[in-house]
Amino acid sequence: YEEGTWTATMTFGGATTGMSQSGAGTYTKVGRLVHIQVMIIITNVGSASGNAVITGLPFANPSGNEFNAPCAVGDTQRVSFADRISCQVINNTSTITLREHLNSGAVGTHMTNSDFTATVTFSFGATYQTA
Repeated sequence: YEEGTWTATMTFGGATTGMSQSGAGTYTKVGRLVHIQVMIIITNVGSASGNAVITGLPFANPSGNEFNAPCAVGDTQRVSFADRISCQVINNTSTITLREHLNSGAVGTHMTNSDFTATVTFSFGATYQTA
């Protein structure tokens, strides 16, 4: 059993150029199972562009598609998206991807820097396995 804190970082296309943000998170690890919670506050989106990815998870997810783990999105403020947001801890990484989906059931698309404006609040939680 282990508890701790971690710092989440939102990146766009793998970069944080000009961004000002804080990402305070907590985790609880029991055996190989990790539960995380975090709130990211972005006060300046900066000039980075590309897909939105959250980095810095406290433990890496194992390899294998069966280990892709869904997240529960909480509060979002000043984030533009289609009908709903999904996020997923990606296998064999310490990252989370963000996608937006239409209620029509169409395949989701990656969220990008253009979906975020200044002073963004984004919170989520997830439970995933470690290697």
